[in-house]
Amino acid sequence: PFVNAAAFERLEPRRLHAGDVTAALDDGGVVRVSGGDAGNALIVAVAAVSLAGYDLDLNVVAALLTVAGYSVNDTIVVFDRVRERLASMGPRAMRAAVNAAVTDTLGRTIITSGTTLAAVLALYLFGGTVPKGFAFTLLVGIVAGTWSTVFVAAPVAALLARRNMA
Repeated sequence: PFVNAAAFERLEPRRLHAGDVTAALDDGGVVRVSGGDAGNALIVAVAAVSLAGYDLDLNVVAALLTVAGYSVNDTIVVFDRVRERLASMGPRAMRAAVNAAVTDTLGRTIITSGTTLAAVLALYLFGGTVPKGFAFTLLVGIVAGTWSTVFVAAPVAALLARRNMA
């Protein structure tokens, strides 16, 4: 299963933690999520760009924004599918709903990321020196974002669903 109950470190009344993701319920009843999916992918991409010695120019910034967009979009798709599954399976089957939702979206996520990676890899290998930083950032960021979508967004969705049931 994709959701591991041991991944949840602490459960406080109005603040939930799963790894480096914090979901907090404010006084207005709005859930605020910090850290996590897009943040993970961006931190990994910036670290890789720095370690590889590329300059943080406009091309790299454009790639970082693209990575953030990919990560947020994938996360929204997973959260929406979890919501649909919980509505059809009932709140007692939360773990099964999250696992089914991730399984449903995994093929789409891999196809989308794989297609983009193929194009970006061609750009990195054959594009010359100018787009190297852009392509490298996208290569690292999309891989990190896909990993983060499956292994961070799904537990957060389960965490938020559990919180809504309580």
